[in-house]
Amino acid sequence: MATQLKPVEEMSTTMEKATEKVMEQSQNAMQNYFEWLQKTMSGSQWADNELTKKLISNWEQNIATTQLYVQQISQARDIQDVMKIQTDFVQAKMATFAELGEIYVSALRGAAGARMYGVLG
Repeated sequence: MATQLKPVEEMSTTMEKATEKVMEQSQNAMQNYFEWLQKTMSGSQWADNELTKKLISNWEQNIATTQLYVQQISQARDIQDVMKIQTDFVQAKMATFAELGEIYVSALRGAAGARMYGVLG
């Protein structure tokens, strides 16, 4: 019986190592992307814009949350763990979407107000 479990344990260990490597590579790629984005945006006319700052912060948070989700889901012990992790992740994403919606609405109101006052004033 122990000999039958050994290949499964080896496969599990191999998959864990592969998952860790992929996670590390994706984290490095995202870090490089955000460094590039920040450098690019710092030279832009939008760099000192509150909306841009909030969006970049949200993107960074989204990447971190997604990476944590992948790590947690890869370490789930059973379907109950998977369901809890999935539910928590979806709830966090819904809260993020609501926050983004508020940011966009606020920006649109500000732009519409500025345009209206610019035309009238």
